[in-house]
Amino acid sequence: MNDLAFIDDLKTALPRLDAERAGEVLFGAPHLSMFDVLGDSEMQLSRTFAMLLDPRGAHGQGPLFLNAFLRRLGLRERKRSEACTVRTEHTTAYGRIDILLEMPDATVVIENKPWSGLGHRQLERYAEFLATIRGKGTRLVFLSQWDVEDGGEALGHYVHMPFVGSEHSFAECLEGAIPAVKAYRAEVLVRDVVDHLERRFGGRTRSMDPLQGEIRSRLDDDPSAARIVTAIVADQNHVRDWMTDRLGQAIIEALPQGYEILEQKRNLTRRRIDRSAFRLSEFGWEMYSCLMFRNPRWPANCSIGFSPDATGRRSVVVGINAPQASKGAPCDARDEIDGLLVAAEIDVKTVEHWPAWDYAEPRDWDGQQLANFFHKTDCAPLTNTRFAEMLEYLQSLASILDAKYDPPAPKEVAPHA
Repeated sequence: MNDLAFIDDLKTALPRLDAERAGEVLFGAPHLSMFDVLGDSEMQLSRTFAMLLDPRGAHGQGPLFLNAFLRRLGLRERKRSEACTVRTEHTTAYGRIDILLEMPDATVVIENKPWSGLGHRQLERYAEFLATIRGKGTRLVFLSQWDVEDGGEALGHYVHMPFVGSEHSFAECLEGAIPAVKAYRAEVLVRDVVDHLERRFGGRTRSMDPLQGEIRSRLDDDPSAARIVTAIVADQNHVRDWMTDRLGQAIIEALPQGYEILEQKRNLTRRRIDRSAFRLSEFGWEMYSCLMFRNPRWPANCSIGFSPDATGRRSVVVGINAPQASKGAPCDARDEIDGLLVAAEIDVKTVEHWPAWDYAEPRDWDGQQLANFFHKTDCAPLTNTRFAEMLEYLQSLASILDAKYDPPAPKEVAPHA
């Protein structure tokens, strides 16, 4: 079979494979995850982890998950009757603690950092907090896929626990406890948490699609299949750029023609991009760089757009970019924009640079995650509900700014005859 015949043969098999996929979705719901509904923000993950570590949590398994966690920290396991208080977002004089475990003879501080870096002296401050606790065993846990290069005074006084990829990871901790889980619903929940961590931080994909299975089954027996697949992998950057540009086209078509397009580098230098020549794949993708769309009538340093919150197209955020006065390239109208969002009664997340932001859909625009997204949507991004909702979110933010800074001219009233 020649190369083109292999492609034609796969096309012929698509109806059968689509029927198999429909059956798997109907009877197995392989893509169902609570995180697709609730999200996986830092706070949402902290609440989920805290619930599992709480012996009184809704999982009903007592100290099962807590003890699996404590064993990795070298602390004594707890009996079901022993007290353990679990708090989230606990405020102290040393900073707000993501998860705090308090037991009669031990205190554990967990700093959960799935997406962002540490604040100023954050681990050092929590180490100082634990130093005020006398007569107890204490542990400071840095829960993050990436360790810090320099923990300052806290170096040697904290335990780095990655989410995945190690026998000491948090996912491994939970997965090791699953055989002892008695409740079916609790087991499903924990498996969902472990699977989500493996996909988000370890690169694991969801259950294999029938089309993917068909290709894999032919690789060993059909030389043309191997040639096709290896050619695609060798040209993966071009394929990724093609997918990225499809997203970019959908984005600019959702915005008014008169908007400027700008790329802002991490060092705050900017370049204007002609709309007719716009290709999203050519965006620089530096951490904290920003792709901006703006009405020229909006205040200076105010735009809507996208920014990768990590190096290399990862954790892309979308919203209004209008930095506060204390940040580089500040927007003098930031307070006014905050007021507009409050008046519009839009439920938004806000930080120093972004008066309104959320994670983009898909969240990661690297090759594998983007390919999974396009595969699920049959290469038609607008059929994905969450992608369409992201565009609507962007349009609604633009409409709020336009209504204030570029309102339509009042209609002329014809004089009475």
